[in-house]
This record gives sequence, C-alpha cells and structure tokens, in this order.
Amino acid sequence: MTVEVTRDTDSIEATESTEKTADVTLHWFLPTSGDSRSIVGGGHGAGPELGERFPDLDYPRQVARAAEYNGFESMLTPTGRWCQDAWITTAALLSVTERLKFLVALRPGLVGATLTAQQAQTYQEISGNRLLLNVVVGGEDTEQRAYGDHTTKAPR
Repeated sequence: MTVEVTRDTDSIEATESTEKTADVTLHWFLPTSGDSRSIVGGGHGAGPELGERFPDLDYPRQVARAAEYNGFESMLTPTGRWCQDAWITTAALLSVTERLKFLVALRPGLVGATLTAQQAQTYQEISGNRLLLNVVVGGEDTEQRAYGDHTTKAPR
C-alpha cells in the first residue's frame, strides 16, 4: 500500500493506493578493520588503515544487532589484509542475530574451490541459510602480491 500526499496552499490531501510497489532491500557494512566517524581507508593495499574504534567482537555484535533491528537484510563483510577474517567474524555473529544474512567477501583465486564449497555448505547448515557471497577478483596490486598473486589489475 502506498500513501500519496499532495499539498496546495489551502489543504493537504492524502490518498491511499493498493497498487503493488517494488520492495527495497537494504544492506549494511560490517567494519572489520575498525570504524570511525569518517571514511577509513585509501583502497585495498594502500596501507594499514584502521579505524579509531578497534573491531573487538563486542563492536561487530553491536553493529549486527542494530542492522537486524533496523530491518537490513544483510551485512557486507570485507576481505583484505587489514580486515579480520570475514568467515570467522560473521560465524561468531550468528548467535546474536536471528535473520540477518552475511554477505561474505570471497577471493576465489586464493582458496581452493573444494574448501570454499565445504566452508559455504557448513556455514549454510549452521546459519539456517544466512550466507551470501561477494566474489572479489582482486584488489590493488600491492595487496594481491601479499597474497601471492603477482598479476596486475589488467589481466585479472
């Protein structure tokens, strides 16, 4: 149901419509390299960019609960040298949330396909199907080299 409000100089009129509208799905970000009141970071691999607030487990729990309470469908959990591990961090948050999904960033070139499939299947079983995957094919060249990938951005 939608409510349309029109206003002219003398009155306000509201009309109701039962026309179906598209649902909006909202996602949030889980700051696993710290958080602050400004944007943290200079790009993956630019250097250790940690927020003013260290992401001990209490803070991600608080953020996840707030996201779920406010109706967000999932939380993007990044991957990178300066981030806490996305799989472990989000698995630790499953017990403090009921329906919130976790969009785990995954670098398929760095972990074998069989292990990734096993991790995803296990995660789905213990979470009640609350895993979403964000496939990341690479970051900045500096960061990729740290993971053993010596190709440049263009060939990736």
